[in-house]
Amino acid sequence: MPSLYTGPDAAAPALLRCPFPEPKNEYEELLLVAENLLPNGYSQLWHSIVELENLLERGGLRLPAGFICKALKSLNQNNRRGYGTNKSRLAGSPKRMYYLFENDAQRQESGRLEPLYDTPKSQLKHYLRGFAIEDGYFKAYRYTFLRKYLGSSSSTSATGDEAARGTGEQGNASTSGATHTSTAGNETTRGTAAGERGN
Repeated sequence: MPSLYTGPDAAAPALLRCPFPEPKNEYEELLLVAENLLPNGYSQLWHSIVELENLLERGGLRLPAGFICKALKSLNQNNRRGYGTNKSRLAGSPKRMYYLFENDAQRQESGRLEPLYDTPKSQLKHYLRGFAIEDGYFKAYRYTFLRKYLGSSSSTSATGDEAARGTGEQGNASTSGATHTSTAGNETTRGTAAGERGN
């Protein structure tokens, strides 16, 4: 019979293997995370750099300033990774670049020929609640290079400007009953994932 002891000497749960090939460096690992590991289908949605930084941080992955920009500049020259890009101004924010990390090959694999939303503006019309992510979501995975950036998850809310220029999603965490943080406006709400969907 397995032991039910859960004291301080109990073995920690095994980390999950990342669902992508072994990366060559930390920049490639970050882009593979953006392409394959974002929760709730977020790889299929448009993100600004700031939105992606906030999402990663709330999930426990605290990257140095400018890290995502450096990764894109280093490994996505001439868009060789096949990301969708769109420069847009949303809800009075300055014009900025938005990225769609799902590439054409991933879309075809899922049976879709086109992105879910043509532009960040069309996405914003449908998703206004803000992105939701389980606290510590990214800590459940085993990384080659990014593990040094795993810190405590943050439940701070996005500013009104971030939420306005950002796009939302259903707020559906991957595990039923799991605690998550959702950011919309200046308010941070916490709840259970079961059955929460924005229309």
